[in-house]
Amino acid sequence: MAINFPGPWGLRIFYVVSGRDHKTEFSLQIAPEPDPGDPFSAVTVIRKDSSTDPLDVVTDEWIALLRPKFSSATGTILRAELWKYVFESFDAVFYGTYDISLAGTNTVAVSPASQGIYTFRTQEGGVFKLDILDTSDIPSPPQVYTALAGVDQDIVDYLLSSENPFIARDTSYPLAFLRFLPGQNERLWKSINRP
Repeated sequence: MAINFPGPWGLRIFYVVSGRDHKTEFSLQIAPEPDPGDPFSAVTVIRKDSSTDPLDVVTDEWIALLRPKFSSATGTILRAELWKYVFESFDAVFYGTYDISLAGTNTVAVSPASQGIYTFRTQEGGVFKLDILDTSDIPSPPQVYTALAGVDQDIVDYLLSSENPFIARDTSYPLAFLRFLPGQNERLWKSINRP
């Protein structure tokens, strides 16, 4: 099996829920190459439809979709970081940061150690995954699109849209939604319940 590497660029989103730090990351295509330390507003992201927008605009769009997944009382999206990956490796070089510092907007209490995984088939036949921890999602059987809550449908719709900026490790864009898997992260559960 071929190894699919992250990148060529990585957008890392850092968030905290009930004092627990988490990170999620997405691969991007960026051109032209920015200089290290450039503000997100000076970095140009290529979307699925080949249109371009500044990285701060793309990041703000994504944060607006994520905020309803987190409790307004206990969840905060802290910052985003841009990293450039060394070709065909897991090594990355830091390029810049973007302050977010926004609380979640969900009024439902967090489900501790919850893990929501969205899965998609990509244009090249691979799999694109989005993994979010410590939301209000309750573990349940896998869900198809029609069974999703509105906030989850919004996330899926964005990732399948022509404006999506995120690529899978096979370097292609998500093409079809497979399932949403609301479950529990065992490692996180142990850190909460067996410190």
